[in-house]
Parts: sequence; C-alpha cells; structure tokens
Amino acid sequence: AVLCMSCSIPAPTTFLGLEDLNRVCCNITTEIDSLEQKLAIPEKKPPTLPAIEPMDPEKKKIKDKLCVLEDKQADSLVRYNTYREKLLDVLQDIHVLKQKMKYQNELDKTYQRTMKP
Repeated sequence: AVLCMSCSIPAPTTFLGLEDLNRVCCNITTEIDSLEQKLAIPEKKPPTLPAIEPMDPEKKKIKDKLCVLEDKQADSLVRYNTYREKLLDVLQDIHVLKQKMKYQNELDKTYQRTMKP
C-alpha cells in the first residue's frame, strides 16, 4: 500500500473522479474553516470598571486597618533592610580591625624577639 505523504494514511488504490475530488476538497475546506474558528482569538473588549458597591462601616474599618498594617509592614521591611546593611558594614569593619590587630600583635612579638639578647 502507498502511504500519503502528509498524514501517513494508506492512499486509496483507485483513482478518484472529479466529483469525488471536489467533495473531498469541500470537506477538507469546511474542516479547516471550523478549526480556524475554534482557534480564533476573540476580540478584546475594552476593560470595564467594576461597579462600586457601598461598603458597610465594619468592612471599611477593617479595610482601613489592613491598609495601615500593610504600610507598617512595608516600613518595617525598609527599616530591617537598612539595619541589616548597617550591621553587615559594622561586622566587616570588625573583621578588618581583627586582622589589623592580629598583624600588629605579630609585629610586636617579632620586635620583642629581635630585641632580646
């Protein structure tokens, strides 16, 4: 059996007449059109603003508290990061000072050894 090049389906051994070919082409065309319609992206509608519902006083108070707490959390995070950076700077300075002290101590020991008779 001879296989079709595009879909690997065995090709018919008999030749189709003109009417049969026309019918097959129409079927394929309608199938392609239906698939294109399924894949078509719908047009984007302009965004509409949601209707604003009146909020009862309790919800409004809770929402205001939430906003205040979110602001406090953001401020706390900024402060934490600032303090963290400062602490890292101080720790780096301490490390450098320790290295300098260690080096100076070695120099002092060397000086004392050389000065001993």
